[in-house]
Amino acid sequence: MTEPTLPPMDSLTGRSIGAFVVQRRLSEGGMGTVYLAEHQTIGMKAAVKFLRPDIAESTEWTKRFLTEARALAALNNRNLVKVSDFGATADGLQYLVMEFIEGETLEQYLFDQRQRGRLPLPPAQALQFADQILNGLGEAHKKGIVHRDLKPANIMTDSQNNRGLRIVRTIGVFRKAEGRNSEPRVVEDGWWGAGQRWSCAEKRAARTRLR
Repeated sequence: MTEPTLPPMDSLTGRSIGAFVVQRRLSEGGMGTVYLAEHQTIGMKAAVKFLRPDIAESTEWTKRFLTEARALAALNNRNLVKVSDFGATADGLQYLVMEFIEGETLEQYLFDQRQRGRLPLPPAQALQFADQILNGLGEAHKKGIVHRDLKPANIMTDSQNNRGLRIVRTIGVFRKAEGRNSEPRVVEDGWWGAGQRWSCAEKRAARTRLR
């Protein structure tokens, strides 16, 4: 008997996910694909991230997905994107429902400002951005959770809230903090969820430079 095949990620538009209907693809990353969805009754929009089918077939990864979803849902801060639901479709796709932010990434915002000759940012605005980022990270750190891929592409500027910044909570880039001497969990040859893969020698060299 063969195991059921998970549906391709490009076939999700129009599907019902709980109370939401998937509308269109927003972005795609190493862990999965994010879609825009709309609540069928009240019209509220949400961002739904689906775990990649090849990853969803792994029991280890699905357990990790659930563990991190629980940790992320426990965070409540105005500078963190809210997580509202988690589950699996009847055909086995794992998903995470998050708040949809009307706006652009901080990366895109800074690029646009550069194109217009408006960089560097005014000191007051730069300090405001730094304060919001640290506020969100501080809340996560209080719960023993660290973000391992913090960069402008993972920060949203909220056009509905005077360009307020919201750090995207994405499975694979947040993790529970461990003891100082413990080794990070790895997948294949790199740090799980990190933007760059390091060899063991590079990790040791980096630790030496940071001491």
